[in-house]
Amino acid sequence: MVGRNPFEKWALSHDGGRRYGIMTTNMLEIFNSVLKGARSLPITALVQLTFFRLNSYFVVRREQGANRLASNEEYTPYVDAKINANVVKTGSHEIVLYDHVRGQFHVKTNKGTRVAQLVVEHIASTYRNMEYRGHSSDPDPLDTFVLVLQDRHRFMREWEMDSRLRPYIIQSGFYGVYRIGHITLDWGLITSLVERWRPETYTFHLPVGEMTITLQDVAVILGLRIHGLPITGTCDIDWSLLCYELLGVTPSISEIRGSAISTRWLCHQFSQPLVDLDDATLEWYARAFILGLIGFMGALHGRLSCPSSDDISSNQEIWRTMSPLICFDIVEWHRPEQVLRQFGLQQGIRPSCSIELDLHSMDRRGRHKYDWGAFHAQYITLWGSREERIATAPLW
Repeated sequence: MVGRNPFEKWALSHDGGRRYGIMTTNMLEIFNSVLKGARSLPITALVQLTFFRLNSYFVVRREQGANRLASNEEYTPYVDAKINANVVKTGSHEIVLYDHVRGQFHVKTNKGTRVAQLVVEHIASTYRNMEYRGHSSDPDPLDTFVLVLQDRHRFMREWEMDSRLRPYIIQSGFYGVYRIGHITLDWGLITSLVERWRPETYTFHLPVGEMTITLQDVAVILGLRIHGLPITGTCDIDWSLLCYELLGVTPSISEIRGSAISTRWLCHQFSQPLVDLDDATLEWYARAFILGLIGFMGALHGRLSCPSSDDISSNQEIWRTMSPLICFDIVEWHRPEQVLRQFGLQQGIRPSCSIELDLHSMDRRGRHKYDWGAFHAQYITLWGSREERIATAPLW
């Protein structure tokens, strides 16, 4: 009988994933558990035994399930015990998302936890001893008589994100940047890459071939949006008024210079949100946190109510768009057709690139009141039609 039925009707290996592995190997195993010891019975007794055992199987389990639901117990005792054991086991684990496309995670287990704990305890005891001896753990100077530029000092202390800001950071699309954390720059590597960069092809010329940074890297590594409006606009605005509009407070003249704002002031003003804040005020704190995260005033142009991060898998074609990338005065061409092997495609003879040296010498010096949206209108138009210029080739 089983042989005459399609495999997807009874075999777990052919069910298309609908049962998600919660059943045993296949339906035959369930039948065997119900009919255990009945194989040698006459046919009439076998049918009667099958009927009564199946009824008992479902009646008893229905009563057990109803009793557990009435007691607000969602799972069976076996499943509850497994969940509780896993909760205890994973209490000291750290999970890091490292592949936004496949949703893969890196799990750091508690191996070496004791060593890390000893290091932390040693540091904490050191600071406690310093405090006891009259020294402060605060890195700021107690007396600014000599260090008169303390208010301009680069602020390097970590700014912890309040848990209430997390939904707003996720909504803005900067949560991936936050999760990466501090990156130590390898200046020797950067110098080597600068020497290998060729503006004629917009690629790094390495001994193993050519490569470049693409929108795929931005989307997968940083989790940033790559398929939206360009970052541009006019700089002829009242920056103090813009701060008040987006942050709810106006910094003093010494804390804001042109379009730059002091990250130290941001941290002192917004690093400790009060307990009972409304949604609008939490958005101010989230904007300030993003400004401190990326470190430039241009983010004030963006609204925190913008759409959430792209579904990366649905925008993979944009990774191969041959379009200009725009950020106010900066325009850089994205040339995936030069490095098709990075996308798993065959690399043919590379087309020649248009070298616009004037763009590379463009900056905001002496142009503080420019409307960059109008100045780079032709490139903004090209970015608007980015879906029409997708580099393609046969699979490699």
